[in-house]
Amino acid sequence: MATTIQVEETTRQMLEMTKKKIGAKTFDETIRKVLSTELNTNKSMFGTLKMKPFTKKERTEMWNAHF
Repeated sequence: MATTIQVEETTRQMLEMTKKKIGAKTFDETIRKVLSTELNTNKSMFGTLKMKPFTKKERTEMWNAHF
């Protein structure tokens, strides 16, 4: 869901310069990249977790442990 925030003109100009410098497509992407760098976070902290599919053996073990 998009929202609107109010910033000073100089802040908007800084965002525009940063957007170009880091190759971001949107202000949202720019802000996220800058904040992620500043906060030393990664995507997995926000629900993006890359996992390989479970093997048949793992599925069987989970099924048997559940019942």
